[in-house]
Amino acid sequence: YDNISEESADVFVDTDIKSLENQRKTVFLITELCDKNGKIISNKRTKVILQNGESKTVSQKFSVKNPTLWSPKNPYLYRIN
Repeated sequence: YDNISEESADVFVDTDIKSLENQRKTVFLITELCDKNGKIISNKRTKVILQNGESKTVSQKFSVKNPTLWSPKNPYLYRIN
């Protein structure tokens, strides 16, 4: 996370992907950012090309407008699918 305020927040998600194929493979990483009720508030689709047995870390950035900020009095959690 970065640049957090009551107006907006940037959320960064890193996902490790490994090819188990014996050939070059193109895949799509689809990541959903959901509110506490499971409603999708943002999603990203990233094309990833993997060589035989290759591992990659894919970084995705989400920007949330007017986020509900977590506090002990309001333990609001977003979820990544």
